[in-house]
Order: sequence, then C-alpha cells, then structure tokens
Amino acid sequence: MCLKKEAFSFLFFLIILPISLAYGNKTELIIDAMSKQLGVSKNKELSPGQRKIQEIKQKNRRLLKSKSDEDQNKGFLETYADKMYQTHKTWKTTNEGLINSWINQRKVFLKNLTQYKKASFNLASELEIKNLKKLRNRLSKEAKHKYYVVKNALEQDIRDQKSRPTCAAFAGVKAIEIMANSNIDLSEQYFYYASKPHCRPCSKRGSWVIKGLNSLKSKGIPTEDQCPYQPSNLEKNQTQTPLPPSCFSGQLRISAYQELITLDDLIAFLESSRPAIGAISLSDHFYKNKGIVKASQDTTKFKDQHTKGHAITFVGYMNIPASLNEGRVCFIVTNSWSEGWGIGGHACLTEKWLLKNRIATPFIGINSVI
Repeated sequence: MCLKKEAFSFLFFLIILPISLAYGNKTELIIDAMSKQLGVSKNKELSPGQRKIQEIKQKNRRLLKSKSDEDQNKGFLETYADKMYQTHKTWKTTNEGLINSWINQRKVFLKNLTQYKKASFNLASELEIKNLKKLRNRLSKEAKHKYYVVKNALEQDIRDQKSRPTCAAFAGVKAIEIMANSNIDLSEQYFYYASKPHCRPCSKRGSWVIKGLNSLKSKGIPTEDQCPYQPSNLEKNQTQTPLPPSCFSGQLRISAYQELITLDDLIAFLESSRPAIGAISLSDHFYKNKGIVKASQDTTKFKDQHTKGHAITFVGYMNIPASLNEGRVCFIVTNSWSEGWGIGGHACLTEKWLLKNRIATPFIGINSVI
C-alpha cells in the first residue's frame, strides 16, 4: 500500500519537529531573537531538555525502522505523521500568537513610557556604596558556554510595577520565584513593605533588596493572591500601610544570599543555575531597546550616574562577537515593565554597557529558598 502524498510529506516532521519544538518555547524564541540582533551563530549547545528531545527523535527513528511492511499497510505512518503535523501546527500557532502579543504590548509600553521613567528614583541612597575597584573589572576569562540561562527563568510570567518605585521588590521576588522552580506568583506588595521596616508609612520613594531578603529569612513571603499588588502610587504612604492580615500568612522563605563583586563572580553564580539582582543607572537606549542594550547606542550622558536608578534580575548570558567592541558577553536580564519592554520583558546588556551603568554595589545572588 502506498502512503498518501500528504502523509508522506508529513514524515518530514518526524525528523525536524523535535528540533522545532526545542526552539519553540519562550526561552528559545528570546535567545534566537537576541542572537539575530547580535549576529551570533545559531549553533547552540543542547540543554538537558533538548538532549531529551534528541533521544526521543532517535527512538522514533528506530521505531520507524523496526516497523514491518504489514504495520505500514495498517496506516501506522499515516497516523503518526498526522499526529506530528497537528503538533507542529499547534506549536506554530502558539509561537506566532506569542510574538504578536509581544509586539502589541510593546506599543502599549512605549505609550506608557513616562510612568516607568517617573518610577525611577535615587537608588544609590538606599545602597551601601563601597569603594571596590573590582566592581569595574571586565571579565577575565572566557565563559564556559555560548549561552546560558538559569533553569526556567525565561519561561515565567513577566510582572509590571507600573508607576510605583518598586523595581527592587520586583527584582527580588522574581529571583525567589525562579529559585522556587515553578510558576508561583509571589507578593511584591509584601516584599516592598518588608524592605522598608522603618518607613511605615512614609514618603521616601524606593528601596533595595537587602532588608527585604533579611526579613524573608525568618518570615515567609505570601503569594500574590494573599497580598495583591496595588499599582496606584501613594506618595505619602509608600508601603501602603496597614497591609491586610492575609499578607502575613506566607510560607516560602530564603535560607541565604550572597554578594557578587565582579562580573566573573556573576557569571559563575549564574552557571550554578541561580539568579542574581543588580542595581543600574538608566539610559534612553535601555528604555527603548528591542532586546539588546549596547553602550554604543547610548545617547544620554549622566552628570551623576546615580540620579536615576533601577533594579533588575540577571538570569543568564550570551557570548557576543568581538567586532561589536562591547565586551565578551551580554547579560540576559528580566525586567518588571511588562512584556512590552525588550523582547517579551527581557533584554541582554552588553558587558561594556553594564560596566558603564552599574551602580557601585555588589550584585545579590539568591542561594536557596525553603
């Protein structure tokens, strides 16, 4: 019995579909988009998930080879090919929908850009500024991988701080959510409150993560459902005190965090599949980037680097071409300005840009949660 032409053509998916699916999740979409902007080769190292898909592909090949002519006559190949076609169709539809959603959200983000600029604050005033020469050191060695992403970090939902100066709370909570290794939604409302223990209520804007993390060593952080984020900014009551009783019923805590001084320290920490939090000053290019933030594209020269401050979560890195003159790598970050910023809420900051715009304080790495 001869296969139908359509079914025979769909057999092609038995070979290419596993690869397509590997590139079809959010992580691969984001990495591919960044790679194209950087001119980086698509020849990537396989992740454990991709290796598993390769194993499945090899198993499928063996299965096809072992099937007898009688099995084929029963329509095995037609049925299997049709299943692969339907899976591929679903994958394509989902990814196209996701990309279109990011494009639409970018339009909304750009319209609301002013609110995010107003939400920045003098972050340096919240930090213990240290005179550490190593803070300005460039990477001293090659990264182990062409690219590396903390497990599940790019698969999680992106949050939106809107008009409130709560970026550090969002960056800290995102790191904890990633360490929890699930798509759990924790309360930024509570973390911001915990970050300002001596300022309830108060009119001083913004915070840093240290006090919040110290609080979470003994007190649990609630979920978003237990303590919802309120997007409206109350200038005279930044912590929106008092919080409802449900905000104090959290269970998840952190066991430890550590300071990361150099970019080498940051790379090594990320390669242990743990996220880090960083403090940066801002530039026009950072606001309007399309996935890559480069020093060569900055148009704003800061008289005081600490005038505008922001906190972000570091979740990975990518090697970049030497021809860009932007350093050895760019650092993949997750932001809290909706999926309209960068690529679906993420961007890659080049080494040169980060050294120029890093506020003089260590990165904070989350070791574990309990």
